[in-house]
Amino acid sequence: MRPLLATLLLASLAAAEGVVGARKFADYDMKAIKEGQWHEYSEVTSVQRRPGVLTTTRILGRMACVKADDDTVWMEDTRWEEAKPEMKVVTLMQVRRSDGVTVKGWIGKPGGEGTEAKVKEPDPPDPNQPAPENTGKLTEDKTTVSGKEVEVQKTEVTTTWTKDGKVNTVVRFNWLSAEAPLKYRTQGETKDLYLGDNIKWDKAPKGPAGWFRIELIAETWSRTIQITRTGTDAKPTLTVK
Repeated sequence: MRPLLATLLLASLAAAEGVVGARKFADYDMKAIKEGQWHEYSEVTSVQRRPGVLTTTRILGRMACVKADDDTVWMEDTRWEEAKPEMKVVTLMQVRRSDGVTVKGWIGKPGGEGTEAKVKEPDPPDPNQPAPENTGKLTEDKTTVSGKEVEVQKTEVTTTWTKDGKVNTVVRFNWLSAEAPLKYRTQGETKDLYLGDNIKWDKAPKGPAGWFRIELIAETWSRTIQITRTGTDAKPTLTVK
């Protein structure tokens, strides 16, 4: 399992470090995505730096499939601080449909030329640490996207692992729907954290389904990501050679 926080922070760090994650889309069914599909999202992260002191950041973003053929899709992830829309950063990723692996990446500003980025594989699991344990619960729920109420499967996955003698826990809530633009691979095709077979479910979710809302809660930080709008008319904003 990829570390949850590291996976979700990778897009935030890409512009600063000049890297894109090779496995960012590995859990998604990239064979199903179509050119032009997009969603906008908000992302709120709160970190407890010390007792009683909470730092909150608010990011807005847009994920879009700006080009696609039979073998490859090009995904643009545009992100900016809510208070600084002029500071938008675009990460463009060339992704294989067959396995969701990113083979090339670029970073730049909307309307500008992208600079090629390093494609980075995730860190391997520490062989000296026991594998994490994942338990999942499923309930029916609703969420609102583009002003429309959507029926969803709400999953609650608790991940527990031990590192350096300390027990760590992250609880992830995921609002899943077949109407979401990006759908996860279904069970049997992958061991991803959200629909895969490495979770002990009380009642497993049904695929194909993707996320409309994600909440993560840990001891000293939390994060909420909410899709706010979707569409099918995305065009490239970054020029690359």
